[in-house]
Amino acid sequence: MNKKAVPTAAAVRELAILTGAVAIIAAAVYFFLVPSHASVSSISGLGIVLANFVPLPLSAITMILNVVLLVIGFLTCGREFGAKTVYTSILLPAFIGLFERLFPNLGSLTARSWTCCATSSSSAWG
Repeated sequence: MNKKAVPTAAAVRELAILTGAVAIIAAAVYFFLVPSHASVSSISGLGIVLANFVPLPLSAITMILNVVLLVIGFLTCGREFGAKTVYTSILLPAFIGLFERLFPNLGSLTARSWTCCATSSSSAWG
């Protein structure tokens, strides 16, 4: 029996951690960056900017950009480019697409007023 063909507990754990991490990143992008029209220096950030000009959902734009970059990566780096890179690059737009379907037209979570937490007293600062 080939031991490499059978996933070990460590490999399953690593896959679960990667999946959880990508879900957190997708949630940050969808629930915070998209509604506030903020972009970061990533494919998701470029997708947020392009979504203002291209009539496609963010998940589709992100998937297209990721596939193009994956092809370039395989052409320039070869097969050792990495299965984890492919997995997370495809999983991110999948999670964003899931959030787009589950929470359509969601407003900004950060637009709420936080003035209830602020005081005009400077006693807290000495």
